[in-house]
Amino acid sequence: MKMLDFYREEDQNYPMTQITLIAHEKSALEMQHKHSGNGKERDRIKAILLFSEGWKVPMIAQVLRIHETSILRHIKDYKGSEKLSTIKWRLV
Repeated sequence: MKMLDFYREEDQNYPMTQITLIAHEKSALEMQHKHSGNGKERDRIKAILLFSEGWKVPMIAQVLRIHETSILRHIKDYKGSEKLSTIKWRLV
């Protein structure tokens, strides 16, 4: 069985469309990444930023040391605004 065989076909195809971030969205994500104390949140942000820059899911997964399905889920969540939708400014 290949790595993504168990993942639903519609989930495999859905996130493959490119994410285009406008300048203020990218800046907001980078600021959130800089000030986040949560490693998993930082990984979600890095996955979105790298995918928006044209990186492929397997490469992002390899670099972040997380499973490809996690990357796909992060992308799907971001597109659906389920996570990272509200920028939390934690400037101390």
